[in-house]
Amino acid sequence: MPPKRRLPYKWPLALDVFWRQYDALMAGNILAFQAEYFNKKQVGHTFEPKLLGRVGYFTTDPQNLEAMLSTNFQGELLPAN
Repeated sequence: MPPKRRLPYKWPLALDVFWRQYDALMAGNILAFQAEYFNKKQVGHTFEPKLLGRVGYFTTDPQNLEAMLSTNFQGELLPAN
């Protein structure tokens, strides 16, 4: 299913969201932070974040996960530096 919601942010390029996720990553609790934060923002099971100008997709929807895994889904790879 296509995403119905977008992750809201306040600062340009979603730097506020990126900053908070970075802090959570460094503290070793990124998954707990994301689960709580995304639930608080009520973005649903599949949504589109746009962080640092890049669009991505998050999903916890079992049908979406099954579709990606059963079709050998290949996401976009970031260019090597």
